[in-house]
Amino acid sequence: MGLVPANPAGGPVRSAGQHPFQVPTAGLTIRAALGQHRGSAYAVTALLDPLTAYTLLGLPLPEIAGSVVELSDLLSPGEYREMAALRRAADWPARFAAANRLLLARHERGPRPAPEVLSAWHDLHTCAGQIPIARLARNVGWSERQLQRRFREQIGLTPKAVARAARLHHALHLLRLGRPVAEAAYRSGYCDQAHFTNDCKALTGLTPRQLSSLPCGEPGTPVPPPAP
Repeated sequence: MGLVPANPAGGPVRSAGQHPFQVPTAGLTIRAALGQHRGSAYAVTALLDPLTAYTLLGLPLPEIAGSVVELSDLLSPGEYREMAALRRAADWPARFAAANRLLLARHERGPRPAPEVLSAWHDLHTCAGQIPIARLARNVGWSERQLQRRFREQIGLTPKAVARAARLHHALHLLRLGRPVAEAAYRSGYCDQAHFTNDCKALTGLTPRQLSSLPCGEPGTPVPPPAP
């Protein structure tokens, strides 16, 4: 979730193929996304896991999954004033204080994810996506249909989609540790190396080797574009 450019020197942020946003709020997606702006920009950015986003945003997450919306459209009039105070703040401590007030207030009164969804989310990541959905449902005591419906409502994606992303992340992690592509594919639950390569290209537009070679800095770290 992007929260309020404090000094948008380069103009509003633009998500590729969409209109400009002053305060972009991106829903969960398993596909790569490109954000663009003109020149330079300074911003306060909040990176939220889906379960926290469900509480903070207070809406079914499929409504914004795979899309970018304007944060002001999700706020009450009082919260919008808090956001405006962030923009007017004189320094970074004041900006962070305003952001904390807004986020903490929403978190205190927001809905909480179901324990079963929390458990399923944890199991998917613990197993790197390598768990049948039927077993996942049995583990939490729900039917598959109930799990699919409640999980998607509170995460924004289906368990199968999250498992697919977790499997890809695990395979790329193994590549960065120096494991061969075939081994990374096998240990991550892919049928073979071609399956891994095709899935990686479908979700990111890059091969596993190309993607794993990109720098992985902390949020805010400048990352140079890949060589042509």
